Amino acid sequence: MTLSTRWSRLALRSLTGAVAMAIGLSVVGGCGGAAELPPPDFTVYDRIAIAPFLSAHDPGFGMMTARDLSNQLQIVLKREKEGFEIVFDETADRKPVSDAVAALGITMEEAYADPKLAGKAAASLDAGLLLIASVREPRYRTREDDTVVYDMTKFEGLSKGDTAHVVTYQQTTTRIWVKAVSAAGDIVWQSGSPPPEEPGHVQAYVKYARAYQLQAPERPVVEQTQMVTDLRDHIWRRLANRLYPSMFKEVKVPHWAEKPDQELKTSGGVLKFD
Repeated sequence: MTLSTRWSRLALRSLTGAVAMAIGLSVVGGCGGAAELPPPDFTVYDRIAIAPFLSAHDPGFGMMTARDLSNQLQIVLKREKEGFEIVFDETADRKPVSDAVAALGITMEEAYADPKLAGKAAASLDAGLLLIASVREPRYRTREDDTVVYDMTKFEGLSKGDTAHVVTYQQTTTRIWVKAVSAAGDIVWQSGSPPPEEPGHVQAYVKYARAYQLQAPERPVVEQTQMVTDLRDHIWRRLANRLYPSMFKEVKVPHWAEKPDQELKTSGGVLKFD
């Protein structure tokens, strides 16, 4: 075998591998980036239902998140269509959607998994559509950054040591999967790829940053109860935008719920919270 022949075969194998890789990336990208169904036209319905979001770690969190979304959608849709109504679990005692699902002898998990069962629940509530979702357990993270930054906001008249600060970062994240099922048992909309693919997730991501003087004796962090409240608010806003983009503005991800208002400078320049 000549040297030129060996180089030719090597080049051919390299080209073949590159093409295969490109095809593979194209397929993966196509699956992950498939366009989702357009949002449902809520105005064609007189009454819809929103189930408490499935939340194994905290059913109360799921109920309140669904309630927040229901209230906000209801306010907007009642302006769009006279007499429009949304049925949802308002309290632990007044829970028409959960009661309707239980009356069918099924669980909310079964209704989420099977559109035909979700459709029966919608029909029993005299609702044209049932919105049903699942929320993953939130994750929390705290990180204290030891990098010294300097508060340039009040730099004049102070020593460099007095302006020295460090920053504590916190975040909470979760994922939400959502389906809108008609009373006939058809998936009208879902987050991510359209059926028969499983719905994709909607990311919820809230961040915090607090600056403390370097010699501060304490560095109090954001309490988890506050983070849960902020996350719930972030979720309904994100879903409302996906469901009714013409009426609910897009929410940035991640969302900074708290960040320093000082101008903090590092060796590399002003510290940015983007």
